[in-house]
Amino acid sequence: MRLGRIGLATALVGALACSSEPPSAEQEASSATPTPTAVEMLATPFSTEQIRDVWQPGLEIVMRQTTPDGTTWQRWRVVEADAEGCRIEYTPVDEAGEALDAPTRQPQTWTELRDHASYPAREARREAVERETAIGRFEGWLYTVEDPESGEVTELFFAEALPGAPLWLRLTQEGREIMTMEQAGRTPAGDG
Repeated sequence: MRLGRIGLATALVGALACSSEPPSAEQEASSATPTPTAVEMLATPFSTEQIRDVWQPGLEIVMRQTTPDGTTWQRWRVVEADAEGCRIEYTPVDEAGEALDAPTRQPQTWTELRDHASYPAREARREAVERETAIGRFEGWLYTVEDPESGEVTELFFAEALPGAPLWLRLTQEGREIMTMEQAGRTPAGDG
């Protein structure tokens, strides 16, 4: 399991805060041992501020997910936002947008939303591309993330003009497509 940068920093601060006794000679000697270098991370496509400015109440995104078992749809709607984060309502819908079940609501901090697109440079690459998507043609970044243990490759396209979730995502395993997910519709906050 990979700890995010924030989780790692929190664990380190927590560990330091719990230590109230002065270090022993053995601890001081071990502190001279070089620590592993930090994992180099690719730049995220957006800052927390860019995401916060767009992910305001009224923003609605319709996601289409396709697997070998078929296609499902889900509507994401931002229902609350403040300085720390937002609350997103997730509703399973049919192709026409009619609700299939009751929505669920989930809080997300701006940092969490940004860090969903945080990848170690040794496992991923990022390139500037222009891409046709279900909601139009956009310039942005294509991230390719490889998991050497599972053989999975995840490709994600983030549009520069639309901070937040990727417009398109594809998961393959050993060259076989496992899943695609894409934004099939999007209504900006304030357009409802």
